[in-house]
Amino acid sequence: MLHATPALAALVGLSLAASEPPHAPTPAATAVVDEALAAQAPVPAWLPEGGADAHTSDVDPREATRKIRRTAVTGLSGGILGLLGLVGLMGGYVMILQPNNKLKKLKEQHGGVLPTDDPARQRAIMTAKAAPYMLGASAAMVLVGATMTLISARRLKKLREERRTQVAFGAMPGWGGVSFSAEVRF
Repeated sequence: MLHATPALAALVGLSLAASEPPHAPTPAATAVVDEALAAQAPVPAWLPEGGADAHTSDVDPREATRKIRRTAVTGLSGGILGLLGLVGLMGGYVMILQPNNKLKKLKEQHGGVLPTDDPARQRAIMTAKAAPYMLGASAAMVLVGATMTLISARRLKKLREERRTQVAFGAMPGWGGVSFSAEVRF
């Protein structure tokens, strides 16, 4: 059973006093000389600092950041693909030059005639046959990589520009249920 004590009474009194609504502030005295003339004066619409569209952000800033990151990753992937294609082109060029040199060397070693059943000759012929496929695939990789990089660069530029003109809101909870928000332009 709960007994009424002075400490309990003080605690209940403090909690009731804290739950009272705050008093309304008294209106400040105005420096208006003529009330009729002041009523006729035009009152312009209030615009927030930063222009008329400062608070009209429809896009979540986190979603915009995700789009920027995805576009940047796509651009990097295209650049890497293009570099791998260039390495493949150099490898294809080597695949064209090496068999010719090897076949010339075999021909000199055997008195101007190529041996028919030599494994080095067969490898050189197979490498020479595979070289055009390697060059074609590598050229396609360079083309696709360059296209991906260029498109990503343009899209990244557009997304960053959109992000610069957009206002980001963030709420930080504070003491007593008060929250602080910030407006940031990038």
